Amino acid sequence: MHKSHGMYDFQVNFKEIWVIYRIKWNKFVHCATFVSLCVVKLKENTLHTKRLLKKYDYPPEGVEYALETVIGQCEMWADN
Repeated sequence: MHKSHGMYDFQVNFKEIWVIYRIKWNKFVHCATFVSLCVVKLKENTLHTKRLLKKYDYPPEGVEYALETVIGQCEMWADN
C-alpha cells in the first residue's frame, strides 16, 4: 500500500512510463526515418529520370513539324 498524497493519489511506476516513452519514441523515429528515405528515393528517381531524358535528347527536335504533318494527314483522310 502507498501513502495518499491528496489530489496526487496514484502510484507512479517510472519504469513503465519509461518503457512507454521509449516505444513511442522508437515508433516516431521509425516513421521519420521511413519518410526521409522516401523523400531521398523520390529525389533520386527524379534525377535519374531527368538524366535519361537529357541523355536521349527528349523531347526530340522537330516535334512541331511532326505534329503538323500528322494533323494534316488526318484532315486529308477526313475529307475523303
